Amino acid sequence: PATQVDLAPTFLGLAGIRKPWNMDGKSLVPLLIQYTAPNDPLSAWTRRHLSSYPSFEEYAKNWRKAVFFEYYFNDPNLKCVENCVKVSEEKCYPNYDTACGVLSFPPMDCWGPCVGGCYPTESTSNNYIALRHVKGSYPFEDSLYAVFQTGNQNNENIEFDNVDFVEYFETEFDPWMLVNRRSSLSDAKK
Repeated sequence: PATQVDLAPTFLGLAGIRKPWNMDGKSLVPLLIQYTAPNDPLSAWTRRHLSSYPSFEEYAKNWRKAVFFEYYFNDPNLKCVENCVKVSEEKCYPNYDTACGVLSFPPMDCWGPCVGGCYPTESTSNNYIALRHVKGSYPFEDSLYAVFQTGNQNNENIEFDNVDFVEYFETEFDPWMLVNRRSSLSDAKK
């Protein structure tokens, strides 16, 4: 799988700039463009970038098979859809992040501050660390393993040392992740 950390190395590579040694991520260019000959209709920068990598087959074979990702609650991020206060056009979305709006097309009013009918879009129970494996990553294959813990990262670090619950999904057979298979995991996989 590719993630957002791969974008900067990709853009640098397209511009012919070697990524710094301490930058995370890998260039997607060798996976997107197969370099075959010096007279390909590619820019000299892209050609030079591609020539610094092994063959497409080798690069693809050595691409990561799992991704670690995490999320931490830090604000309830209140939103509302009623009793919105009209604000000036220059303070409207997309120039400013706002919390209230009449959700219709075309928009009936500009988005403004939330004054009533508010609801949180984030929860203190939605802190997680997760590992997503793709097909071919033995022994986990196509799966998602996530650990959740309640807390607010603004108040104290969440270390996942007091776990509330664990989820494990075999996404090849359960793409909507509806059946938590955590109890079927062997001790070695836990």
